[in-house]
Amino acid sequence: MHDMIHSLADRKELRLSAWGPPGPLPANLDYTVAPQQQQWLADMLDRGGVAHLLRSKTPQGLAATAKLALLLRQAYRNNSDVDLYHINWLQGAILLPANSKPCLITVLGTDLKLLNLPGMKTRIRQILKKHKCILAPNAAWMEPILNESFRDHVHRIQTVAFGIDNRWYSLRRRVDYTKPRRWVSVIRVTRKKSATCLNGAGRSSRDRMSFTSTAPTRMMSGSPPGSIITARPHQSISSGRSIPKRMDTSR
Repeated sequence: MHDMIHSLADRKELRLSAWGPPGPLPANLDYTVAPQQQQWLADMLDRGGVAHLLRSKTPQGLAATAKLALLLRQAYRNNSDVDLYHINWLQGAILLPANSKPCLITVLGTDLKLLNLPGMKTRIRQILKKHKCILAPNAAWMEPILNESFRDHVHRIQTVAFGIDNRWYSLRRRVDYTKPRRWVSVIRVTRKKSATCLNGAGRSSRDRMSFTSTAPTRMMSGSPPGSIITARPHQSISSGRSIPKRMDTSR
């Protein structure tokens, strides 16, 4: 979000407004979140975001979702003069006003899981039919699922992978490829998203890979021989503690 907003702000022919959690913003951007709402959005972000809270199915999660829906409705109403909506959460389109304005909707894997909630697909289809809309998943594996659910209701479905900030290309590495190396990856994604990494692309047979993940069982099924996987389960809300487990796939 940070990189996207700053890149759009470089286009001087655009008048850009943003609604979302507070953070570093370009000087020429119109930040439309009321001061009393900014802290609430920041707190929700710290708790993992609305999708995480909604999946928890707790009273607190449902209450947070209801409040966000109310705030989104107000945000759309207060910014009715826009020419284009860019929505960074598929379910955020549910409250779009019926004004026929085009929209670009970014779709993440979490958004697809929420489509299983009762009535979710039907409601989103009703909204999409009223707008010329492009769905932009961040990975190609989501395209077939979106096509099955929404191809008759959107203008196009086009994968737009997350980019890499130019600053990372300025880093210079000095690697001796003749010596064994230890690879360490700290991730919280599913095996489907990290398949290339798990396949050990570019590794030497003498290299050793270590993973830390919240989904050890799924990681185990696709990890290369000799990998070490450290399970990091979600912390218990009651005790605030968790017990990590260590699994060595070389056995």
